[in-house]
Amino acid sequence: GSSLSFVFLPEGNASGDDLTIQANDGGAAGITLRSDTDEGGRIFFSDGTSGADEYRGVVGYSHGTNYMYFSTDATERLRIDSSGHMGLGVTPNSNWPSNDDFKALQIGTGACVFGRGSGDDDRAGLAANYYATGSGNAYLANGHANLIYLNDGNIDFYTAAENSSGAGAALTLSQILRMNTSGNLLIGTTSARDIGGLSVQRIHLEGTDGGSSSIGIVNNQNSSGRASLRFGKSRGTSANSNTVVQNGDALGEVVFCGSDGTDMTPVGASIVAEVNGAPGGNDMPGRLVFKATTDGGQSPAERMRIGASGSHAEIFMNCTETFTGAMLSLQTNGTTGIGIKAGATNGQRHISFRNPNGEVGSIHTDGSSTVYYTSSDYRLK
Repeated sequence: GSSLSFVFLPEGNASGDDLTIQANDGGAAGITLRSDTDEGGRIFFSDGTSGADEYRGVVGYSHGTNYMYFSTDATERLRIDSSGHMGLGVTPNSNWPSNDDFKALQIGTGACVFGRGSGDDDRAGLAANYYATGSGNAYLANGHANLIYLNDGNIDFYTAAENSSGAGAALTLSQILRMNTSGNLLIGTTSARDIGGLSVQRIHLEGTDGGSSSIGIVNNQNSSGRASLRFGKSRGTSANSNTVVQNGDALGEVVFCGSDGTDMTPVGASIVAEVNGAPGGNDMPGRLVFKATTDGGQSPAERMRIGASGSHAEIFMNCTETFTGAMLSLQTNGTTGIGIKAGATNGQRHISFRNPNGEVGSIHTDGSSTVYYTSSDYRLK
């Protein structure tokens, strides 16, 4: 190889000029530490002549198992094993099912692991590894033992309950969430399904009990503020657009579906908010439309709507037009228009007629008859 000269002159950085090795021919220079196959080579950093002061810092290589390590304050802090696994503060893969589970970085004494799988399940991930209750480490065991990992473009999230069985006890991972390649969030499942004719939803939640199938929204505020669920509609074709909507446009809908034994496409009922007039600047007239499906059907039809005319509410049942300016308009088809049943056979008031002066009339029933009361009595006349 190239001949080398040892230069003991102050050359190079002032904090490292005690020994300089320079290639005479201007080529590469280097140092080789050759050891037996079951031994190792080390560079020590010392600040004393006894005890741990002689090896406060170490850069070493073990030929027996072919790993490189770095020590600070006389303690190994980082190791790179023969497979390229890196352990920061922990021996890489010491508490995992196999050395192929991670190929990047494992951190901590039971902190977390960043890694990349191998073979057909090639994926990147982040996993937590922590001490179990009792002695020793537990490990997460689920193929690649990840808590968060990239799976064919999806980002999957897993969780596991702590295991108290001692060293080496496996923890059972349960997948709780997936962000798929389309940016859709799937909670409690790995794929969305058709609900009421909508096969893809931005957020899809499935559970096996009331709690895991619910969304809670709570406001804690010492004022009139409230929790809310808000729907918005624009006729624009891009995010954050503000193109004005038109009369009759649906602003939002709550759809109720049930499984018919085959799928969940049939709709039992829905509530739709619609524009109810000509919208404009700071002007958005609206109505609520209630739809329900009859027995034997799978698509709901309008049964009632609530709107407003001026300062008055308008309610329509089985119709969409106001009858002689009424606030309540309903249409029957061979059935009773309004039915009122008293809970007792003694005198019961069913309807009270009032004006600013108070009650001016009422309709009552007793055990066998209907009585009409009015403030205008024939005896007074």
